[in-house]
Amino acid sequence: MMKGGLGNLMKQAQKMQENLQ
Repeated sequence: MMKGGLGNLMKQAQKMQENLQ
């Protein structure tokens, strides 16, 4: 559960970073 949540958060963060760049 925690691992999956972390993976989702990291994926979202990556998407946000890509949008910012």
